[in-house]
Amino acid sequence: MDKSKHRITLLILGVLIILVGAFVLSRPKQYPTPVALSPFAQHVSLTTQHAEYLTLSIIGSYSDPIRISGWTLTNGTSTTGIPEGAVLLQQGIVNTEAPITLYPGERALIITGPSPVGTSFRINTCSPLLEKFQSFTPSLQTTETSVPVEGFYNDCINTHRGDSDFYKSEWRVFTDTSTPLIIGAHGTLTLQDENGLVVTTLSY
Repeated sequence: MDKSKHRITLLILGVLIILVGAFVLSRPKQYPTPVALSPFAQHVSLTTQHAEYLTLSIIGSYSDPIRISGWTLTNGTSTTGIPEGAVLLQQGIVNTEAPITLYPGERALIITGPSPVGTSFRINTCSPLLEKFQSFTPSLQTTETSVPVEGFYNDCINTHRGDSDFYKSEWRVFTDTSTPLIIGAHGTLTLQDENGLVVTTLSY
């Protein structure tokens, strides 16, 4: 009698195992949701060497300008938008802002905090003169600009704005927020376009 009960128990357990296995196999497999990539994913590089700012560069042979205003940076805790800026910054006025666009070979330094001059702007020949009255990180004294040794910024742009090399390939973009883009020693930043599609990620 005991042997019969034992056989019945084993038979029931076997049936249950078969039924559970069949149920598991019949369930649809769960695959990771694919990341929706932006059309610009192969044309944008995001790097950082300092916690104070990021460098967004246009790479490859993409021929049209890429508008980055309206894109967002997410660090897992907060989301920061890329604003518009002034192509020709002038002092003493309210500057007209427009969407920031970059061509291949151009870059934008994205800096946490407010702009010392009230707006994001494109670097030009005269930009180093802005440091007479404001400080910038990193400095505007770059090798790409022909640094005037004296004079005032507005006078300089009125004199040189027609020069073929007046505008440079760099923008200074200020987030106007106190929330840092890079948090902690390690993390991931995700750059998304205006439609929420992933342009690139940066692990640090």
